[in-house]
Amino acid sequence: MHTHFNSLNPSSYPHFTFHSIPDGLSQSEASTKDIVLLISLLNVKCVEPFRAALADLLSDDSKELVACLIADLRFQFTQSVADDNN
Repeated sequence: MHTHFNSLNPSSYPHFTFHSIPDGLSQSEASTKDIVLLISLLNVKCVEPFRAALADLLSDDSKELVACLIADLRFQFTQSVADDNN
């Protein structure tokens, strides 16, 4: 999963399936030059969208098999959300 704001090109990684989530950032928040602030905002605002997307992927109705979650250490919320879904 990555945010809609991410510039990653998923076609560069053909063996992975990417799902995007909304980042919830306002235009001014997204355009900040303060990278520490931006990461802090993302760690707060992406929790619920990530939780919902992960729950959907792990549900019995999902057609996709989840092999693993690869998380970036800067986004600390991913680990706690993943732990809650065990």
